[in-house]
Amino acid sequence: MPPQRMQIPLRVYVGCEPEQDLAFRVLKHSIQRWAPDVEVYAIHEEISRQGIKVNWEMPRGMRRRTPFSFQRFAVPELAGHVGKAIYLDSDMLVFADIKRMLDHVDSEAYMSAATVRPGSHRRPQISVLAYDCDRCCFSLNDVMSQLMKGSLTYDELFYEVPIVERFSRTIPWVWNDLEHYEHGVSNLVHFTDMDFQPWLMIENPLTDLWVDALRIALSAGAVTHEDLVREERAGNVRPSLLVQIERGLRVDQLPASAKRKDLMFTPPHRIGFTMRPAVKRPVSRLLGLGKPAPSLLNRALRVAHGAGYQVMKRVKGDALNKH
Repeated sequence: MPPQRMQIPLRVYVGCEPEQDLAFRVLKHSIQRWAPDVEVYAIHEEISRQGIKVNWEMPRGMRRRTPFSFQRFAVPELAGHVGKAIYLDSDMLVFADIKRMLDHVDSEAYMSAATVRPGSHRRPQISVLAYDCDRCCFSLNDVMSQLMKGSLTYDELFYEVPIVERFSRTIPWVWNDLEHYEHGVSNLVHFTDMDFQPWLMIENPLTDLWVDALRIALSAGAVTHEDLVREERAGNVRPSLLVQIERGLRVDQLPASAKRKDLMFTPPHRIGFTMRPAVKRPVSRLLGLGKPAPSLLNRALRVAHGAGYQVMKRVKGDALNKH
């Protein structure tokens, strides 16, 4: 009789970059609050820890929709091509035991994604994915190579997922409720409009929902006050968030002084008004982004950049927001 396979815990891999660290920590706590036995990893950290060298080069004219768009294709490799795994974007909150999501996966599918809420008029996404890692033989570098050769387009990859033999959309939309929360119904909320995510802008109608989750994570020690101070100084979260937490305020209670500071804030993904690394990196250095103690010049330049971002928002309007 062959030896029994060791039980592998469910692993959740989250797409993010260092500037989404706070959102990742709050999401991680929201997952483990309901399912303490689930392992949760930030993909960029796991790629580094496992020593995987990735060629991130993309064909000319192709742009990623988020800073971490392609990370989801590293999941089977990170999991050792063994067992079940889930991918989530970092801009989410979970309100139920995520292991229940696997009850809806097509047993014949190599990868499964969520449907969309009826009447939402949103295009189906692959921001929530379940993998049968044993059957997913591709690596992230395989995918990037196919994109560079032109044998695969961005839209084919993200909407048809031809890299596996069988892909399905059988996970109910309650596991990827886009910009909507219904108590007792929504198992996962996705803050998909990047410029209005609750840690970046107070205008999101669900800002208090996310801030409540942050408070719970703070109470549990999953996030510390020092983390919040560091992220605010680094330019990764809106200035008013620290005020909101320290004073125990809802959005509608924020003082005008805190709101004025937000007007001069630029979300990290809009630095240089582009997602192109060749532009973002030098501008980020000028603004002192990521620094634990930015200089007065850094802060002055951030204010000027923030003013430019506000102009861009008014000019582009809704075209700026969705990914």
